Amino acid sequence: MKKNLVFAALVSALVLGGSIGSATVNAAVDGVPSTAKTQGIINFSLPTDAVDPLDPTTPLNPDGTQNKNPNDDMNKPTGNTGALTLDTAPYLSFGQHVIGEQAGSTYTLDSTANPHPYLQVSDRRGVNADNKAQGWTVTVAVTDFSNGSQSLAGTKLSFATGTVKAGSESASTQSAPTSLAVNGLSSASSATAIFGASVG
Repeated sequence: MKKNLVFAALVSALVLGGSIGSATVNAAVDGVPSTAKTQGIINFSLPTDAVDPLDPTTPLNPDGTQNKNPNDDMNKPTGNTGALTLDTAPYLSFGQHVIGEQAGSTYTLDSTANPHPYLQVSDRRGVNADNKAQGWTVTVAVTDFSNGSQSLAGTKLSFATGTVKAGSESASTQSAPTSLAVNGLSSASSATAIFGASVG
């Protein structure tokens, strides 16, 4: 008596809800076919947890993951939860200066206070029905520098384009986000895009 067993399964994954795939099992006993059809169901839900900040100064591990960045007081976790999150935003220090310095002075970030300021975004929403990423944008806005009783009038903030790094090997194969330069941002400016990923 000869037995042949062939199993084939097809499962289509959706971002949300359930998906049903079919599996056909064929068995032949003494040349007489016997067939049965069954179903497999898989469900997906959006994540609700926070994402730990990763260390942008180290390369990806051999398994395609990135090391976590614990105890970084200058780039603290936001604690935001959900499927699309801003996970960390940097502390920006412009150093110590003497009152009465020349008007119009330009001050750069103090790299000794925060050597590696960075933003981290996690998009865990999956893709739309057209199999394209949904896109996202990070904007930046500023308030006046103030000590509580006095404000630093006329302050403007500028950011050069940053280096974009993937947090995992799978993320690096998707369309890469882009960093945007921001020039002359003041408290009178509207929120301005600084980092984002396009739809697709």
